[in-house]
Amino acid sequence: CKPCDVSCSTCNGPSFLNCLSCSNQRYYLNGKCFSSCPNGYYNYDQSSICLNCHPICSTCDGPSIFNCLSCQGSLTKINNQC
Repeated sequence: CKPCDVSCSTCNGPSFLNCLSCSNQRYYLNGKCFSSCPNGYYNYDQSSICLNCHPICSTCDGPSIFNCLSCQGSLTKINNQC
């Protein structure tokens, strides 16, 4: 047995790319743990999991078109919509 990377709570290998869940104050996405969810993702229900924003959102706080905090590309946010 080898220990998990320090960012992982559980893992299937020793690398930071092998996380199955994250240690405290880290957010899980595709086998990695982040200090915050990257652009294009949001923290699901205050858990430690990052999920996809709506495709037109660059940043968001939920999955719908109405949860965009900023917009992709040349789109502009007007009345909470891109």
